[in-house]
Amino acid sequence: MRVDVSGIEQRDAANRLLSTDLHNAQTRVLLGYARTITSSFAAGFNLKIDNHSFGDFSASGVGLDAGFMATQRFSANSFVKGLREGFSVQNLLEPGLKLDREDVSDPMNILFGVSAVTGFGNVSLVTTLNLASPRYSPVDFRFGQEVVYDGHFAFRFGVDDVTPTYGFGARFRQLALDYAYRDGRPRR
Repeated sequence: MRVDVSGIEQRDAANRLLSTDLHNAQTRVLLGYARTITSSFAAGFNLKIDNHSFGDFSASGVGLDAGFMATQRFSANSFVKGLREGFSVQNLLEPGLKLDREDVSDPMNILFGVSAVTGFGNVSLVTTLNLASPRYSPVDFRFGQEVVYDGHFAFRFGVDDVTPTYGFGARFRQLALDYAYRDGRPRR
């Protein structure tokens, strides 16, 4: 992943223009591995290599994520077809970058989630509940519902803490189209 911006104005402490071509670039390389350990348990990790350059400054750091998932399947005759529980720690090893004087790390984030798959006839439902606990921030609650008709059309809605989210999807053979919307305005 890369974010690259150039043409940024550079000014001194007196607000005098020094340059109009300051460059900022952030790059993250991800190397992940996951494995099914038993028929109902899986685990994985994600190694992150970060690089940030801003003007004449540059720094690199390494981070590590880890996650676990448990799955339970139920009888095809039951309303609830299956449950999944997941637990992950993003930035178990926090990638720290020191561009100038201070080391700035990407803070740890602990996530827990559960989802239930239900259905009747040609309609299947996936309901999810998630909690995210980022370091230095309050716990976020997330809820989502996906309604799928005949395995081809999906409507999704949810709440990310207090922000509503919406989406839809369509699938035809090997082609899939998905759209998601979340208002990115800051919380008050």
